[in-house]
Amino acid sequence: MKPTTTEAELWQITTRMLGTLRDSHVTLFNADTTREFNAGNFSGQLPDNIDLNLIRQTYLKNGARTAGEGEFTYGWLADDIGYIYVKSFARADDPLSGPGNWAGDIDAILTELKTARGIVIDVRNYEGGTDYNAQRIANAFADQKRLFMTVQTRNGPRHSDFDQPSAWYLEPNPAVTFTRPIVLLTHRQTLSAGDVFALAMKTLPHATQIGDTTNGVFSNVSFERQLPNGWTYSLSHQLYLNPAGRSYEGTGIPPAIVVKNTKAEIGAGIDRALERAIAHLKAK
Repeated sequence: MKPTTTEAELWQITTRMLGTLRDSHVTLFNADTTREFNAGNFSGQLPDNIDLNLIRQTYLKNGARTAGEGEFTYGWLADDIGYIYVKSFARADDPLSGPGNWAGDIDAILTELKTARGIVIDVRNYEGGTDYNAQRIANAFADQKRLFMTVQTRNGPRHSDFDQPSAWYLEPNPAVTFTRPIVLLTHRQTLSAGDVFALAMKTLPHATQIGDTTNGVFSNVSFERQLPNGWTYSLSHQLYLNPAGRSYEGTGIPPAIVVKNTKAEIGAGIDRALERAIAHLKAK
């Protein structure tokens, strides 16, 4: 950069630098918000290798039902296998107040699906939300109390400046729990609280992750800050670790079984990842 650098050139330089972070929680806005940049892998573009309408029309028997203010779509697949699609772990009216009431609908869903030999939980094309809701829903599948992550928040200028770890646990839901085999379907748009949900489910011995690696965007977003020229930015400021002390930030959580749908397969009416999930549960 030099004194003659134009605003357009500065924007290009800055966004190129931030883009290397590949973090959907890193954003940049110009002074009048006519420009917006997101450093995530998809920059708002959803992958085209899943189609919920295809699942409703082709794979769900006797139609699909919704619950949780539209956040859940669920029903029965072939061979007595349940299916739950989670659109998001959406925020409660007050994002700091904890779980939204809608998440409690998981209890009624699991009551309906209680005779299933297994359940597919689908968090592909996930739209964001809170860790509290991810934890609340995952509790409905917990077999016992299990540590699933610790979280630390940056509190100083040095790379090592973090507060004390906050431990997050899964605990069996008192209303209803489902502890038979589970498949969690993920792909590259499974991010933020979706990443956290995948991390929680990964601790359960009866759950298997199938699909593609999650996005790897765990940390909450810092408060927006302003640059001298009026631009505002946000960034990640927390450290999320699994029980073994490993971070998946930036890399994502890899599945146990890799299945990557193609656009052509979806266009032909085939969700190969879902079919692999069904086959996996049938074999249990």
